[in-house]
Amino acid sequence: MNRDSIIQNVLVKLSKKESMSLDQANEVLFKSFIDKEEIVKPNYTKQKMISNEEHGLLRNLYDNAPVKKLYTYSLGRFGFIIEKLRFDVEPASVQIKKMK
Repeated sequence: MNRDSIIQNVLVKLSKKESMSLDQANEVLFKSFIDKEEIVKPNYTKQKMISNEEHGLLRNLYDNAPVKKLYTYSLGRFGFIIEKLRFDVEPASVQIKKMK
């Protein structure tokens, strides 16, 4: 299964307007945004350019997953924390930081 089909499958699941479990949210994050080898570093930070599909995945996590919502300035700009990871999402990028 290639990356585009994984994203498409997740978007279909998320479009059903059902809540996501923490396990489902982590699956999305680790398949699309987080490198398992890098995340173990204590000061993990990542800045990544994202596509519209990836932005949609993050917005669906914000709307449907068990996250702590930090802010939302628009559909394009929002922030949340999940599992000690902070996500600051812009229309074309995301910054991910490991919380202490």
